[in-house]
Amino acid sequence: DPRYNMISEEVKAALDAAIAAAEAEVAAGAYTEETYKALEEAIEAYYEAYPDTTNLGNLLRDAAAQAETADESEEALGYFQKGAAAELLAVVEEVKAIHEGDKILTKEEITALENKIKDAVKAFWGKLITPEGGKYYVLRSATTNENVYGSVIYAANSDVDYPVYWGEKDADATYQLNLAWRLDKKEDGTFSLFNVGTGRYLKNICDVEDLDEVNLSKALTQSDVPSYFSFGYAGKPGEFVVQMAESRYLNTDPTQGLVVNWNSLGGNSNFTFEEIESFDDGGMMNMVRATAGEYNIITLPYAVTGLDGCYKVVGRIGNELQLTSFEDSEVVEAGVPFIADMTEVDAENNFILFMLNEAPEELTYSFEAKTQNGLVGVLNDTELLPGRGLFIDQKVMLSEEGDVAAAGTGYLCGDIPEVEEEGELTFTLPEDLITAIGNVTIERNEAKGVYSITGVKVRNSQMTKGALKNLPKGVYIIGSKKYIVK
Repeated sequence: DPRYNMISEEVKAALDAAIAAAEAEVAAGAYTEETYKALEEAIEAYYEAYPDTTNLGNLLRDAAAQAETADESEEALGYFQKGAAAELLAVVEEVKAIHEGDKILTKEEITALENKIKDAVKAFWGKLITPEGGKYYVLRSATTNENVYGSVIYAANSDVDYPVYWGEKDADATYQLNLAWRLDKKEDGTFSLFNVGTGRYLKNICDVEDLDEVNLSKALTQSDVPSYFSFGYAGKPGEFVVQMAESRYLNTDPTQGLVVNWNSLGGNSNFTFEEIESFDDGGMMNMVRATAGEYNIITLPYAVTGLDGCYKVVGRIGNELQLTSFEDSEVVEAGVPFIADMTEVDAENNFILFMLNEAPEELTYSFEAKTQNGLVGVLNDTELLPGRGLFIDQKVMLSEEGDVAAAGTGYLCGDIPEVEEEGELTFTLPEDLITAIGNVTIERNEAKGVYSITGVKVRNSQMTKGALKNLPKGVYIIGSKKYIVK
């Protein structure tokens, strides 16, 4: 083998010595870990030095296949610029002629040709027409799975430990801002995604030193700092793959309703980016999820106004909680909790509509949850001490051990001031709440949305306890765990 003769005598001698040492120990029946590792290293060094052209051939075939699938028929997102495929194929043919020629290539020559193909492919991808930086988009799944196809990528709240979901096929991002993402692009083409409704960035969980530590199908979360991704061609014009790291891609997991990382293309890794040209259709309005048939404590990371059907705490008269409604133009600042009356809302309508105090493009965010006369705001999942007040079945009831106030909600503590003014809406407070200490222990907890085994969201829950109450028999997913209702 003439290629064998190209390997240095030093590498060949080291391999021969390692083999001889291993054979001697095997014959003696007493081999050591040290000898085994030495043999492994010698074999690895041999293959590293061997001028093998197998990988070069694979790169050529892959590059040719990519060029052949490139669509240059339109000047639109997900299409290639004119001439991109021809330029890549020209390099492929040039390298292919050398690869298939009579000359036996050295290791250095093979490496140089591999790099030439890689550089040509990189330049080819640079001619893919991608979404522009500074604009707003809806990310929609283009999977072949009909249950997932058309679903939108969204963040449920501002908790950076909360997973990112897919769903909301028919929703309008001009009214529902947690479906809208601002794309910010760097000069190298990588980009970050900022969620307008939560004030957080989509987190690239694969941007780590040791990728093996990131489990496949681990859900994406959010971050308070930019995190970057790369565009890739999905094999169909108008569609993209979102690359997180080498062989790791954004993926819509059809079993959990979560956006995850995955190591293969196709199927659930294809997306479209639909530009939101204007938020004017939303008329400065935004819809937020709430529980129908219940009083909801809501805390948002941005200021809102126009709170029709919403209340603030005035105080208490004895053990009677006093609430009053907001003035039409009254502004609730970011992080300040309030109570929304959803008791007359149909069960299928799990949203409440607010007026923004600023245009969506100009929203300012605050992630400091505040307290309003004993009503405590929550922007992260918060595990409560027993004795806090929660609205359950249209009454104020005490929290129990292990109960959680979900991100974007809140709870009542005992620090409610005594007042003389009667409110428009009253609730009887449990006696233990009146004397309770206002401080709580805050801990992180997993998401508490309840999903069917097929990934369909069946319930929002502000508490861990009772999340499965009255659901039909079956298997449900809360966070990353499965529960059986018998």
